[in-house]
Amino acid sequence: MYSFKHTHSLSPKLSDGLSYFPLSAPRPSTLQFALSYNVFRTIYTTLASYITWLRRRTFTHIERILQKSYDALDHRAKEYFLDIACFFKGEYEDYVLQIVPKKFIEEFVDKAMITIEGSRILMHELLANMGKDIVHKESPNDPGQRSRLWFYEDVKQVLMKSTGTRNIKGIMVKLPKPAEIILYPECFRNMVNLQIFINHNASLHGDINYLPNTLRFIDWPSCQLQSLPPNFQGNRLVVFNMLGNHIRHLEGFKHLSNPTSMDLSGCQFLEKISDLSGIPNIKYLILSGCRRLVEIDDSVGLLDKLRCFNLTGLELRLLYFWSTLRYRDLSGNNFVTILECISKFVSLDQLDLHDCKSLLEIPQEVLPPRVYAVLPDNCTSLEKIPKLPLSSEVEYLHLINCIRLRGYDITLYSGSGFCLFCNNLFLN
Repeated sequence: MYSFKHTHSLSPKLSDGLSYFPLSAPRPSTLQFALSYNVFRTIYTTLASYITWLRRRTFTHIERILQKSYDALDHRAKEYFLDIACFFKGEYEDYVLQIVPKKFIEEFVDKAMITIEGSRILMHELLANMGKDIVHKESPNDPGQRSRLWFYEDVKQVLMKSTGTRNIKGIMVKLPKPAEIILYPECFRNMVNLQIFINHNASLHGDINYLPNTLRFIDWPSCQLQSLPPNFQGNRLVVFNMLGNHIRHLEGFKHLSNPTSMDLSGCQFLEKISDLSGIPNIKYLILSGCRRLVEIDDSVGLLDKLRCFNLTGLELRLLYFWSTLRYRDLSGNNFVTILECISKFVSLDQLDLHDCKSLLEIPQEVLPPRVYAVLPDNCTSLEKIPKLPLSSEVEYLHLINCIRLRGYDITLYSGSGFCLFCNNLFLN
């Protein structure tokens, strides 16, 4: 402690006390400790204050740099940046790309405003907080006047008291723990510019008489609505994810050119998919677990941009359509043989049949001509497959845990590049 040189003067009382002792005399240990402690405390306080000042100055400097990066963006880029900061930080890239154009994602990556790791979009906490602070400053005291809402208290206030305004462009409901929120029928009435509505864990109850036609992104699992409000036209709708909702029929989707994704998995009351010819840009149609779904309109076969069509766990009765689908997920179904209509999917190259416990055979004649991967893993009742290769295109066959499959020749042609995956399987 004595190695520190300090210019601070001692307290008057301490100076007076020292005058009683000759400079050559040894100082009492108590006084020596008091002197040491006083000097150390003064130095410590000064250093702590300096570190705090330096840290604040450093953060202020960083914040100014980040603010300049944001200010340099054009208007559209700023809007998408705020969307990511408030709603999409940490989400999968494919999920975010449904609402944020790829060119802006690339711009943010180039400017080090986001990174993509493990297919997820990441943003530094300082940048995310800056974006949220920008939104908060729009109206510090009235959340209904801000452009985006994500803090659960603000969301509850706006939804339960119907205090939303035309300024609101996005809402994310994410509560500290799952809870119920009672919606008033007109709670969305004044949000005429609402584009994004995401519900993570709230149970939203109440009849909704109105939804804004500006909505582009709806991710609302366990929605209690049995039908969409009659006013809702969905002309701008891009993403319609309503997992486990109570909707019985999809009406009003005949002439929507923008939707690219519809996830209705687990909708226990959905019985029919009507004409979809009016949504030509749909890429993902997820209907897994819709136990009551018995009819799918033939128009789905005309959707030439459809890339993923998931029917896992359906009791299929009507499946008479074809398209340019490349991947078909029929896993978990209860059919005993592959339906003949599968052969009509002329562009299909992957057929996933895993966990089809009742499947007994895979007739060669029903396989589409371009299939190169057949995946019947864990089909524990499967007893018969044709000789391989199943077609000139087949390259991969998964037979893992097909425990009843035995006694059939599996011919592997030398140099064909054919791959067979199997275990728990007896082959002659």
